[in-house]
Amino acid sequence: MLCQLAIQDIVLIDRLTLEMGAGLTALTGETGAGKSILLDSLSLAVGAKADKGLVRHGAEKGMVAATFEVGADHPAWTHLDEGGLSTEDDTITLRRVQLADGRSRAFINDQACSIGLLRSVGETLLEVHGQHQSLGFLNVAAHRSLLDQYAGLVDEVAHVRAQWRVLADLKAEATAQAKARDDAAREADYLRHVAAELEALAPEEGEEASLADRRAKLQAAERIADDLRSALDVLEEDGPTRRLSAAAAQIDRASTHLPTEDAAPLLEAVTRLDGALEEFAEARRAVVAAADAFVQDPEALNDVEERLFALRAAGRKFSRAPDR
Repeated sequence: MLCQLAIQDIVLIDRLTLEMGAGLTALTGETGAGKSILLDSLSLAVGAKADKGLVRHGAEKGMVAATFEVGADHPAWTHLDEGGLSTEDDTITLRRVQLADGRSRAFINDQACSIGLLRSVGETLLEVHGQHQSLGFLNVAAHRSLLDQYAGLVDEVAHVRAQWRVLADLKAEATAQAKARDDAAREADYLRHVAAELEALAPEEGEEASLADRRAKLQAAERIADDLRSALDVLEEDGPTRRLSAAAAQIDRASTHLPTEDAAPLLEAVTRLDGALEEFAEARRAVVAAADAFVQDPEALNDVEERLFALRAAGRKFSRAPDR
């Protein structure tokens, strides 16, 4: 039974609260008195389509609240239970807030809910008979409930509903358990794959640091070898040796045209040039020996880098230091 209707900022109504007594309540008045405003407000409260035109001019929002006294076996409680809403007494208050921008919000017993739930509950609490409005018993969704009430099967329906919920919960639990089982199987497959991958990689403690040091030395050796090869190319050019030898030969020939005592400076120059040639040869032999010492396996650096990069890639993949 509708026991109270509260209206605020709807069309011409600033604020109004109507208390409904037991029995028949009649609202009368001539055309234009505002009876339709009350009916539109009540329809809005039970889930009618939102209409921003209902908001009073100058107001940001309008509000309608309809309070019903409901029996313990009323189907409205089923809708509330299915919607996850609760109440502490035998009254249900449907409240609708209509904003001036066209949006609206719905509440049941001051708990926010969807418009659909508000409408479902409202259809069980209120039936409007009008010239252009359908009767509630023409609503196919209400036929089963009407039939169950007429046959006196309310308790049986409640029992079946409770058992159905138990079954639904068990099905949901079974689905969750199956998903957990499948997830565990996938996780096990992944862990086996990871274990095989790590076993094949076989990282050793301190290996990354050792490989990084080895790589740095190989790169340095490669650069040194390049520099030594360039130095040998310069030393092996047909320049310094030929020119020094030619100069020594010419000076030696020139000394033969002078007396021995006058040729002494020239002979000293030849001696020094011969010494320079010997020093040059020794220097070249030293460079060749150094270059031979830095001869590396051309694949050594590639092998070290391949292993080092594989360890570091595994470390990034598993978020661990490569040697842990």
